[in-house]
Amino acid sequence: MADQRISDLTAASSGIATDQVEVNQGGTSLRVTAQQLVDSGHGAWVTPTFNAGDFTGNGSMTWTLASGDVDTLAYTIQGKKMTVSFVLNTTTVGGTLNTNLQILIPASKTAAKSMVNPVYVFDNLVATTAYAQVNTAGTTISIIKFGAGNWNASTNQTYVLGQITFEIQ
Repeated sequence: MADQRISDLTAASSGIATDQVEVNQGGTSLRVTAQQLVDSGHGAWVTPTFNAGDFTGNGSMTWTLASGDVDTLAYTIQGKKMTVSFVLNTTTVGGTLNTNLQILIPASKTAAKSMVNPVYVFDNLVATTAYAQVNTAGTTISIIKFGAGNWNASTNQTYVLGQITFEIQ
């Protein structure tokens, strides 16, 4: 059977960038970035670095998160299928209230098709029904309450928990 080891290489020991791995199969070596390995379907869950700018409201509404509010934001890619999971606690909604909380799709990906999935939310500590949605050619995951009502203003009292799977371009 062919040797199918995957070994991390560091810049200090090999001269390869630290975000690269070397795949050996049958004596043939191939250097790829960790992201290429994930994108090729070998992927484990990836947790992106926190960036408060990845969380917004639509229109003039604001959605504010601190790094401690993100219990989980992780994604996996298998071929052209991306799954994003999120558990966002004690978040703040303000500004001119509107209908969509938005999460930037990780890894600079773009949705290929519109997809929808129910999610759990607490809007100013009131449990309500909502869904996560991506739109064709979109770069955000919208969190929308059923009935499309506006979100309520809150300080550390909005929670969003869910997952969505969609095709990427």
